[in-house]
Formats: sequence, structure tokens, C-alpha cells
Amino acid sequence: MKECTVVETRLKEAPFSFLSNLSWRTDISMMSETGQKIFRHELIHIRQKHSYDKLLTQLITCTFWINPFYWSIQEELNMIHEFIADAGSVDEGVTESFAYMLLKSYDEGQYLNPVHSFFHSPVKRRLDMVAATHKSSSGYIRKFTVLPVILFALMFSSIYVNKAGDDILEKLRVEK
Repeated sequence: MKECTVVETRLKEAPFSFLSNLSWRTDISMMSETGQKIFRHELIHIRQKHSYDKLLTQLITCTFWINPFYWSIQEELNMIHEFIADAGSVDEGVTESFAYMLLKSYDEGQYLNPVHSFFHSPVKRRLDMVAATHKSSSGYIRKFTVLPVILFALMFSSIYVNKAGDDILEKLRVEK
């Protein structure tokens, strides 16, 4: 194809993409609705060159393998790539079929992964992200209710510091 090379395979892990190669499982029809969504998803990975990010983080993680921070960064970057591709492959408001396809294609084939998500499944995170509607007003309200608390804390601490400064100045005047 124009943007990528499609490689047909019988691998259970397919479809997946690497650089400009798209490995497509032969038992998935590209003409079906599910096939179209998967194809768009993988095409976004190819267009945005996510493979280069993965190669770079893999190189860094191999170099600094002892530090768990790099393993976590690598996992989160992969999750962000999936969020981006999911958002681009889901039609506006049609998330139910995408969620079904995601659950159907999920495979727990991650063996010996040093970073484990004990409390939050990656699939659940992807489903939450796809199902999330546009920013709700309640999210903005919660953020703005924190502002008065922060302002009060800053005001209180500045008054306390100012009072302490006045006490120190008074002691210096008395000593002179």
C-alpha cells in the first residue's frame, strides 16, 4: 500500500505494526467493521512513527535496566501510544463496537514483564479513555474549587512568615 507494507501472517499476536510494516492476520477481514477499526488503529501507529519511540525507550531501558523508573516510563509511553491510536480509530460516539473489539482481541501474552499493573488493567485504562466523553464541566469545577484553598494557604503562610519577620526585627531593635 502507499503508506505501509502489509504482511499477511497467521501469527496469533497480529495485527501489529513496526516501522512501516503492518502484519495482518489472515483470518481478519479488512472489509469488516472490526477490520477497518483495527487497520485505522495500526495506520495511526505507522503515521505517527510510534515504533521509533518504542525503539528509543527500549534502548534506554536496556542501558539503565536496573532503574525501575525507565521500565515505568516505557510502559506509560506504550499506553499513551495506544490511547492516541484508539482515539483516532474510533468514530465519534461509536465506542461500544470498539470496546467489544478491544476486549475480544485482548491477550495476556505479557510474560516476564518487570512492570506489572496490579491495580489497573491496561485494557481497562484504554476502555476508560475511549469511553470518556469530552471534558465535562464537573472536571473544571473541581479544578477551580482547589484554587481558593491554595490561595488561602498561600495567604496564611505569608502572614505567618511576615509575623515571624516582624518578631525578628523587633528583637534586633531591642538588642541594639
